[in-house]
Amino acid sequence: MKVGDKVKTGDSLISLNSDDLKSQLLQAQANVNSEVARQKQYEASVKSEQAKLDDLKNGYSREEIQIAETGVSNAKKVITDAETQLSDAKLKADADLESVYKDAVNSLPQSVYQGKTAIITMTDIQYAHFNSADSDSNKIASAKEMAVYDLFGVSNAGRWTTKSVSSLDSGLYADAQNAPSNSGSMDIDGLLIKTINALREVKNALDSVPLSDVVTSAEKTSLDTQKAGINSEIASLSAKQQSINVQKANNNKAVSSAQTALNSAKNALTTAQNELRLKRAGYSDDQISAQAAQVDYAKANLASQKASVSQSAANVQYYLTQIDKTVIKSPIDGIVTRMEANPGEIVMPSSSTLEVQKPLVSIISEGNFEIEADMPEVDIAKIKIGDTAKVTLDAYGSDVEFNAVVTKIDPAETVVEGVSTYKTTLAFTNQDARIKPGMTANTDILTAEKDNVIAIP
Repeated sequence: MKVGDKVKTGDSLISLNSDDLKSQLLQAQANVNSEVARQKQYEASVKSEQAKLDDLKNGYSREEIQIAETGVSNAKKVITDAETQLSDAKLKADADLESVYKDAVNSLPQSVYQGKTAIITMTDIQYAHFNSADSDSNKIASAKEMAVYDLFGVSNAGRWTTKSVSSLDSGLYADAQNAPSNSGSMDIDGLLIKTINALREVKNALDSVPLSDVVTSAEKTSLDTQKAGINSEIASLSAKQQSINVQKANNNKAVSSAQTALNSAKNALTTAQNELRLKRAGYSDDQISAQAAQVDYAKANLASQKASVSQSAANVQYYLTQIDKTVIKSPIDGIVTRMEANPGEIVMPSSSTLEVQKPLVSIISEGNFEIEADMPEVDIAKIKIGDTAKVTLDAYGSDVEFNAVVTKIDPAETVVEGVSTYKTTLAFTNQDARIKPGMTANTDILTAEKDNVIAIP
C-alpha cells in the first residue's frame, strides 16, 4: 500500500509479522479437528449404548424366541443321533470283539493238541534213552512233570509212559478242546494266558532233552519239529491275544468318542434350553439398570468431549483475534495520504501515555464531506432535518457557494461558553475536489421561504 492508493472499508493497510501466531493457529485448528473426530466417536458410542438399552427394554423379539426354540429342537435331534451312534458303536464293538475272540478260541484245540503231541514225542525219547536216575533223566522228568501238570492238571507224571500220557484229556487240555462250543461261558482271556504258559512249559521240557550222541538223528529231527510247532503256536496265540487287546482298545476309543459326543449334545441341549428360558423371560431389571448406567457414562464422556471441542474452538478464535490485531484495516472508503510504515521496520510501543505517537498511515474519505456546527437554542427550533443550506469556505471567498443539507441534529444540548447549543450536522450535496478536510465553513440554512411577498428594497 502506498500514498495515493484508493482503499475500501476493511482493506489491510499495514500488518505486523504474525508467523508465530499463524503456526499456533494451525496447531489449534489441528487440535479442533482431532477433538471433533473424537467427539464423533463418543456420539457413536452413545447411539450404540442407547440402542442396546432400547433393545433390553423392548425385550427379545418373537423371531429371536423362534430361533431359540429351533435351537432346542435341533439340540434334541443331535442327542437322538448321538444316542444312535453310541448304540451302533457298542454293537459294532461287541461284534468285532466277538470275532477276534472266536478266532482265538478256534485255534486253542490245535494249540493244546500240539502241546500233547510234543510231550508224547519227548516221552518216547525219554523212555528210549533217559529213564534212569542220572541227572539228565531227572531233569527231563522234572520238566515233563511241570508241562503235564500245566497242560492236563495231573501231578507227578514226570516218568509216565507214552500210553499214559496219550490217554490224558483233562485240565486245560479239556477246556481248550471244548472252548469252541463253550466260549460264551468261558474266560477266554484267562484260557489264552494259561495255554500260552502251558506251551512254554512244554517248550522247556523239549529243551531239557540233551542232544547227546545217544539221541538219534531222526529223534533230533522230531524234537526240532515239535519245538518249531510249539513256537509257532505260542506266536499265534500271542498274536491273537494282541489282536484282542487292540480290539478292546479300539472299542473303548470308539464307544468313548460316541459317549463324549452324546454328553456334548446333552450339554448343548441344556444350554439351548437355558437360552430359550431367558429369551422368554426377557431381560432382568439389573441388566437394564446396568445398561442405563453405560448410556449415562457414554453421555458424560460426550459432554466432556464437547467441552474440549469448545475449548479448542475458543483457542482457534483467540489466535484468529490475535492475528487480526496485527493488521490495521481501513475504517472507511478513501485515499491513502500518508504511509510511514516500511517492510521489516520494528515498531515500538510508547513508553508513556503522554507520549505523542507519530501516525504510521493516514486516510481521507473519498465520499462527501460533512460540517458540524453548534446551533444556539434560539435558532434550533427553526431548523429541521432536510433543510437546505448555502456554504462558503474561507479558502475560496464568499463568492463561491456550495450546497449542503441538514442530516442530523443532536437531541441533547452541548454547553459552549455557558450557552446551550445543539450540534447540527450538514452534508455537502455534491462531491467537489476543492473541498478539503479542516477548512473553515460559513453556513446559511434556509429554514423558511415565501414567494411573491412585498419587500422593502
